[in-house]
Amino acid sequence: MIKNVLFVFLALIISFSKANSQGLYFGINGSYLKNAMIIEDHNNDLINQDFTLERERLNSLNWGINVGYKLSEKWSFETGIQFVNVKTKEDLDLFYHYIDGPISTIAVIEIDWYSDYHYARIPLLAYYDFFSAQSKFGLSLFTGPDIGFLIGESSRFMDNDDASKQYDLDYTGFPVNKFDFGLQIGLKAKVKLFKSFSLYAESSIYRGIPNIINLPKEAYSSYYNSVNMFNGYYLMKLGIQYNLSN
Repeated sequence: MIKNVLFVFLALIISFSKANSQGLYFGINGSYLKNAMIIEDHNNDLINQDFTLERERLNSLNWGINVGYKLSEKWSFETGIQFVNVKTKEDLDLFYHYIDGPISTIAVIEIDWYSDYHYARIPLLAYYDFFSAQSKFGLSLFTGPDIGFLIGESSRFMDNDDASKQYDLDYTGFPVNKFDFGLQIGLKAKVKLFKSFSLYAESSIYRGIPNIINLPKEAYSSYYNSVNMFNGYYLMKLGIQYNLSN
């Protein structure tokens, strides 16, 4: 799946650059994602108050490629593919039945449940440059929609006391929608290293709009229908940019 997406994206870059390379640039980046997923649980069937699912938001390292086009002295348009992993951890207390000689008993074991949601995200961003194109340094404000496609998800179950001990459990979480979209806003700082190469750093905030949980009301209890999850994170990028027009 990832290979196909990359192939199509690179083919589009090559064909567009052959048609018109004036003002075109592309780059590659590594990023650090600070998970700020919003998890809401408004169920009050059992207790007369709201409470939140006890999921810990985990941070992750990611990467991506980007391509942009300078529309004018101050404005640019940029898109690309950013592969991000939104990670969470939840503590489980499970009953374990075992036999010790002639004695059969039940014990409670503590398990860490790690969930990974892998997205291929396509941002559509407008950049406003505060410095001129001839300046060695650059500073831009950018914003725009960000579209995400869930390309994979996985779970790991580890012993709370011994991380090397893993469990093969038939335990699934909420079904997640394959499509997500939201708004992204941030700042980009750039320094020109050579005539065509620049080093850049970005800091941005993403806030998803739709609830990512796919819960048909007729198939689940009122408890699960009260749960909402919205993707959200802070993203810090560091990358290299190559300007074709230089």
